[in-house]
Amino acid sequence: MPVQESSSLCPRCQGPVWQAASVYDDDKCIICGWRKIALSLDAVRQIRIYTGKPHIEDRYQSHRSFAEKPTAAA
Repeated sequence: MPVQESSSLCPRCQGPVWQAASVYDDDKCIICGWRKIALSLDAVRQIRIYTGKPHIEDRYQSHRSFAEKPTAAA
């Protein structure tokens, strides 16, 4: 896949950002791996709602399976 160097610099480390020729690949910094991410407005709203909260409601919680047996205290 052909790759070309972009004229832009990475906002994180100021390294060179490479652009892939494919429209399906993101631009990527060759130094730190930073990628430009495009988020939808709904995703940005959800991030703002949950930023600073200690946990997310209705999160997945794993439970101990029946195969696990409690260990006896010595």
